[in-house]
Formats: sequence, C-alpha cells, structure tokens
Amino acid sequence: MHPGTYYLSKSHTVVNKRANTKDCVGKYGEKIYLSGAYTSTKTRINNMSDGDDKKPFVAIVDDEPDLQKLYRLAISSRGYPISYIASDGTDALEKQSKANHKPDIVIIDHRMPTKNGVETTKEILATTPATRIIFVSADEAVEKEAIEAGATKFLKKPISLKDLLRNIDEEAKKVSA
Repeated sequence: MHPGTYYLSKSHTVVNKRANTKDCVGKYGEKIYLSGAYTSTKTRINNMSDGDDKKPFVAIVDDEPDLQKLYRLAISSRGYPISYIASDGTDALEKQSKANHKPDIVIIDHRMPTKNGVETTKEILATTPATRIIFVSADEAVEKEAIEAGATKFLKKPISLKDLLRNIDEEAKKVSA
C-alpha cells in the first residue's frame, strides 16, 4: 500500500496526521492510507472539471460507523450528494421511505443487525426498481444471492477507495443514461 491508494477496512484509530493525509490502522493492524480523501469537500467539489452539474444521489448502508464516515467523505469529495446513511437494513428502509431525495445508487453491506443486505436490496428495489445497488461485503458466499436480488455490482472487502469510486462513477453513468 502507498499514499494515493485508499484501502477500506474496519478503520478504528487515526494514528498519524500529515499534510493532506490521514493514516489509519485497520481492525487487523493493516495501515489504511487516506491521502486526499480528507481534503475539504467544498474545495474538491468546486475544483471538479467534469462539467457535471447534477450528480446522482447516493445512500450508504453499513453498520460500521468508521466505514460510514470514510464512504461519506470519499463520495462527497467526488461531488455526489448523500441521500442518507443507515446502520442496518431496517434503518435503511425507514430512511428510504422518508428521504427527500431517493438515492439513485446505494452502497450496501451484507452482514448487519436486524436485516441483511440481500433482504434490504430486495425491499429497496421493490419500491424503487431503477436504483443501482453496489453490494460491498467481505462475504463472497453471498455474491450470487446479491446479484440475484438485484445488485448491479458486488465488491469484495477490503476494497480500495479508488475502486469503490470507480464503480460509483460507472453506475452514475448508467443512471444518467
């Protein structure tokens, strides 16, 4: 791993702070380099030159608060508005029904309290079938089930932040098409 490559894991402790970078230690002691991800969101959005005035809304569904924060920072820094952040499937469905802006893309984990990612995916798609679901899980055994439930992508944790954002960008193009 090196600066400029972002690795997502269950990050727990910020151990070092350098100019424009934060290094975290993951659950298993691995270093997670976050250079650029913590730059001012407003500055990064204002400096974007892709010409996109309207980006799709994104929702984050994961029971790990540190990953929620990291996803939010990365996704927001790319210019995507956040529809909601939920801690489990039940919370996601409640927020989905009340959201002023329904998400076009949902980033969802599998193993969560109350309702897992596959069940939640099915219920979200039952009410908003055009939603693009990016399933992000360490449990490869559920990949087939997630895709059958309607997920458009399955990404295995740990995933680099660069790969996550690339996949969001790909799904965003399909929303806009």
